[in-house]
This record gives sequence, structure tokens and C-alpha cells, in this order.
Amino acid sequence: MASTQFKKLTRRDFLKFMGVASGGLVLSACVPASAPNPTPALSVTPLPTAIATSTSTAILNATPTSTPTATLTNTPIPTATPIPNTLRAYADLLGIELGVATAIGPILWGPERERLKPLLLDSANLLVSSWDLNWVKPYGGLRPARDRYDFGEMDALVTFAREHRMRILALHLIGGGPHFIPGWLSDGNFTKSELLSIVRDHITTVVKRYKGAVNTWVVINELFGLPWDTGRRLSSFWYDRLGPSLEWVEQAFRWANETDPDARLILNDFGIEFPGYLLYDHSRDQKIYELVRSLKGRDVPIHGIGFQMHLYGKDFLSPSDLDTKVEALRRNIQKYRDLGVEVLVTEFDVRLGGVPGSQEERFELQGRVYKSILQACLESGVKSFSIFGLVDKWSWLEDPSLQSPHGGPDADPLLFDDNYHPKPSWYAVMEVLKEFYARRS
Repeated sequence: MASTQFKKLTRRDFLKFMGVASGGLVLSACVPASAPNPTPALSVTPLPTAIATSTSTAILNATPTSTPTATLTNTPIPTATPIPNTLRAYADLLGIELGVATAIGPILWGPERERLKPLLLDSANLLVSSWDLNWVKPYGGLRPARDRYDFGEMDALVTFAREHRMRILALHLIGGGPHFIPGWLSDGNFTKSELLSIVRDHITTVVKRYKGAVNTWVVINELFGLPWDTGRRLSSFWYDRLGPSLEWVEQAFRWANETDPDARLILNDFGIEFPGYLLYDHSRDQKIYELVRSLKGRDVPIHGIGFQMHLYGKDFLSPSDLDTKVEALRRNIQKYRDLGVEVLVTEFDVRLGGVPGSQEERFELQGRVYKSILQACLESGVKSFSIFGLVDKWSWLEDPSLQSPHGGPDADPLLFDDNYHPKPSWYAVMEVLKEFYARRS
């Protein structure tokens, strides 16, 4: 990107670019056309611990009474236990990852950065890269050519996380959907051998650069493409070209592990969270499960499965709906944990299109879903839970080209409303974290 002038993308441009089930917290912003200079690979920063308040000064010696034998001792005032007041503080104390997915540009350079940055730092101890690792983006992407990488924005994200003592979940190295594929790759007519070489070069180059700085890699995202209820299938570039044997999937995980043996490696997908319910493709969960079981059986270094969990509020209108599906979620989490892998929630949001009632009633329903899902996840051993954005008006689901209930201006899927005020969903998350903290205390 030769120019250093600011370029303007509308909110519609940004959000529409992200595509269905792949976007993040993306803002319309004047983003520098040239990203910050790359920085060296960074070391891992551990999760912060709670900072205790200072102890009170001891009471000064009291004047003795007239009885000469009465000697008073100084008793210090007991130190009060600090009371957390942010989502991040509770997550730190509980030893869990509470993440927010965001592009780094709006946080560092966007016109609303002064509002977004403190909101992010109060809400998360895990930073999820929503599009800074994509091979293609509005400003050229991470890999604008086969022999060229642009690390500027990802370097800025890693530097930001280090400065603010946040862990990083990098989403993703290899993405299946066509919206993840740059033109030079899709139009390249590469052989299978050449494609495998491109994949290996990409994984080893990117993981090596951020070795020790990125804690968790999504190695492959949306492997099988995007099938829908209508039967229409959007192709998966890599799956279609490298074949259904999935040997290349095993190789991808091994290449990442060889490059950084300490990193946590996961497979990420959607529509697999509630077996028997809410599935876009009723065979999808079983295909992912069989793949993970097969990889584990061959000692492939896969450490976790990521549940995207982009939910529809209209699927939880009655308490019985919510209870039934939450129990299905608990069973599915256990099913994968029994394979010896972690379960991470990577892209959580709850869209409200099609939900009846007043805005207050819709938000209250959303809060109940947030609460029930987070509570079930924590009780089932999930230790990493990430929300796909912060402020409703900047959610990928607010793309005006999407129609209700799938998206649009009434999606309102996140923790903060258009005016940056906390919603019942925020209070629900806080309530669950407080409850778990009280149990531990």
C-alpha cells in the first residue's frame, strides 16, 4: 500500500465485505492506508492478576488509661478484599479467557477509538483478531501476492495486546469460504502440489513471526464451506481443491505445531453447537466430530474445537426452548471434551431479528440467552468464551444488505447498544461471572 493518505470506507462497505458468518467488529473509519511498521515477534504475556488495594495505616498508639497496668496494643484495620467492577477483572480472577473479536484499525485509528478502547479493555482479557489475518481485506489483505505478506495490521494488534496484557486468539490461518480467498489464488490455476506448498508456506511464515505472542491459532476455519437449509452450497476453496480425504488438514495442524509447539491449535466452525437443533446442515456436527476423533486417533496436535455460536434470539422465545437447547449444548461440549480436546466459544452473538415485543422485552430475552449459554459453558468446563464485537451498530450483523431475521438494523446482537450503553446482555454476563466468583470465594 504505497499511499499514506487516509481512505474512507462506509460502514456498509466494511460490514458487507465481511460476508455471512465471517465478520467481526468492523467500523467505518478513516484507516491509514499504510499500516504501522512491523514489530518483532513478541513474547507471551500472562493473564493479569487482580490488584489488591493498599492496606490501611495502623491506628496510632492510644494514650494509656489511669490504670498503670493497662497497655493497649495497635490493631491494624483489616484489609478489604478488592471488589471487581469490570468483566475483565472477574475473568482474570476466575482464570478464564473472556474475549472480544475486533479488527485493530478501529481501536487504534478509527474516529471512535476514544470510546472503543476503554470499552474493550474493560470487557476482555483475550483479543480475537476478526480480520487482520485474512488473506484478503479492503486494504489488500495479509497476503496480497503469493510471494508477499503485509503484516502491518497484525503487528499492531499483537503490540496492542502485549501493551495491555491480553492474550490472543488468532482467527485464522486457513479459511474455507470464498470470501477469504484473494484473486491471485482463486484465479491462479494452481496444481494440488502447488496449493499444498502455498498452505505450508503461509502457516510456517505467519506462525513463526508471532511465535510466543499468539497463544491460540484457529488453524482452519469453516472447513466445509457454508451449506444452508435451502440446499445451496457456497464452496470451500481448499476443501474443493485439495480433496475430501482431509490429509491436508492433518498436515496443516502438524506444520503449525512444528513451528510453535507451545501454541494451542483449534478447528473452528459454525452450526455444530446444538446437536439436533439449529443446524444449517444436519450432518455438519457429525462430520466435524468424526474429523476431530480421527485426528486425535492419529496423534495430530489438535487441542480444541471452536464453536462460533452465532445465534438467533427467535429460537429461544420460550423458557422450554432455551432449556432444551442449553441441555443439548451441554451434551455436545462433553462429547468433544471426551475426545480429549477443549471447547472454545469463539464468535458468540445473539441477533434479535424476528423477535417480537418492545425493545426492552427483546433485550431482556437476549440477556436470558447470554446468561444461560455462558453459565452452561462455564459449568461444562469451557474456559474461553469470546463475543464477536462490542457495540450493536458496528456488528457484522448490522449490514444493511442483510434482511431480518438474519441481520440488518434490528439485529442488535451485542453487549452495548448504539449509544455505547450496557444492555441486559452485559448485565447477564456480569451476573454469571459474579456468581462463579462467589462460588470460588
